[in-house]
Amino acid sequence: MVFRGVAHAPNGTTIASGGLGIDGRRCAGARAIGVWFVLLLLQPAAGSWITPTDVTHWTRKGKTGESSNPDCKGYRRQEDGEEISYVVENLIDGDLTSYWNPAGCMDSVGYYYAVFDLGATSTISALRMAATPSGNHNPDEITWYSCSSASDFAGCTNLSTFARNVGGKNSGWQNNSLDSDATGRYFAMRYPAPFGYQSYIGEVAMYVLPSPPPP
Repeated sequence: MVFRGVAHAPNGTTIASGGLGIDGRRCAGARAIGVWFVLLLLQPAAGSWITPTDVTHWTRKGKTGESSNPDCKGYRRQEDGEEISYVVENLIDGDLTSYWNPAGCMDSVGYYYAVFDLGATSTISALRMAATPSGNHNPDEITWYSCSSASDFAGCTNLSTFARNVGGKNSGWQNNSLDSDATGRYFAMRYPAPFGYQSYIGEVAMYVLPSPPPP
């Protein structure tokens, strides 16, 4: 909480709601003093859900995958002469109906991961992920990380692991609040491939807290 300012109000002055004072209440001065000094406290500003600006790294990036996913960027197919893409950029395109299909490009222990860039160093208190509307291939758990590098998952630090599909909810947004805030520019998610194959994730976002005011 920070101090916004101090208002001097003569005895009997009404301070309007939203001004420097206490919503529409009259100031009543003490005898022989005649004035009150009203101190307004400004509540901390709320944060907001922010979509990362880029996906910088992912499982087996640039390596050979299946014929439909030759560079492990995501599954692609042709339909009526047009390419339909389920690539990693779909995680941040703002469309809950699109999704990333890694198409078998998992790591050596059967997991997928993606590293995200928020564009600037930020403090976050929560992360969230949306599964596709059908809920098909939704992972049973997801682990979030803070990363020191945009191009290397090995430098990521585990923030927390969260169970999913709880109470039958296996589609749409699910918010994961951290026990303590995390500060960084790069964050990552990692999740198991169900049935030894693919999970479909539609969108990710981070809850970014406002920057503190200058001293």
